[in-house]
Amino acid sequence: AFSNGDLEAMGRVWSTESDVRCVHPGMSSLDGREKVMASWKQIFSVGGDGTDQSFDIEPVRSKVEIYGLVAMCSCVEKTEGGGSLEALNVYKREGGAWKMTLHMASPIAMPLQGGGAFF
Repeated sequence: AFSNGDLEAMGRVWSTESDVRCVHPGMSSLDGREKVMASWKQIFSVGGDGTDQSFDIEPVRSKVEIYGLVAMCSCVEKTEGGGSLEALNVYKREGGAWKMTLHMASPIAMPLQGGGAFF
């Protein structure tokens, strides 16, 4: 959905039954499906010409953990401009499908070197 800038597909990713929250990089959290979907619409139409935008994101260091009807996925998203985002997504099982209830992404400004401790 994201890579293709497809708002309809993004709508199918997100829960329609649970409270949802989205934190885009550098922004305050958005609560509620209506605000979350409006934000994706704005992001996908960033070109201003009415056509959907596409984005190249390569997930690395992906980890998925499932706890009954809830799943968490964490990863680093490599962006086409050479940047990296640390991302966390939470999903809930609804009607036989996994639906997103939380998305958070934050830019990595200072990567750890050599796997050492931060402090």
